[in-house]
Amino acid sequence: MSDQIARRQSAYQEFHERRTRGIVLLILSAVPGERSSAGGLRAMFGAEASSAGLVDIEAAMRWLAAEGYVVAEDMAGELVAAITDRGIDVVERREHHQGITLPRRK
Repeated sequence: MSDQIARRQSAYQEFHERRTRGIVLLILSAVPGERSSAGGLRAMFGAEASSAGLVDIEAAMRWLAAEGYVVAEDMAGELVAAITDRGIDVVERREHHQGITLPRRK
């Protein structure tokens, strides 16, 4: 595989991860204070035209938790998360993080 193809694949993977994080925050912001499971979030991803799998969503939830944008925990073997005030600030575009790409406003 050429270096150019590897760089493009890496850039796409990074974009996909940032976009998945943004969609997770957007969905969680619709129900602040409520917890959503990775599986529940996955079911809502179709509306955002994203092909993220359960593993991608769980990775996004863990990353967002490490950065303080959500509170995530394992409950009965399933990862669940709730958005924090800091996460809401990102969704409302009062805060920005290079690791998060929100969907464009309609």
